[in-house]
Amino acid sequence: MINRSEALEVCTTKLPGRPFEELNYIETSGGIFHTPQHLMNGLTKAASAQGADAVVNVRYDFQGWWPLVSGTTIRYLD
Repeated sequence: MINRSEALEVCTTKLPGRPFEELNYIETSGGIFHTPQHLMNGLTKAASAQGADAVVNVRYDFQGWWPLVSGTTIRYLD
């Protein structure tokens, strides 16, 4: 069985070449000691729970001292 969060595409600068529909804006935040990979794992887990095929426009940022990762979930139309 494939872990759906491992099969998700994560796009930071380019959009997929396939037709898609946007689902939701999502974000994951953590404490000052959380690594970017820990936050990305949370983001892909949340996207997978929504039934998304990919997350686009992924950004790593800070809100004050707290790191966060955000993006837009999408579902392919084909």
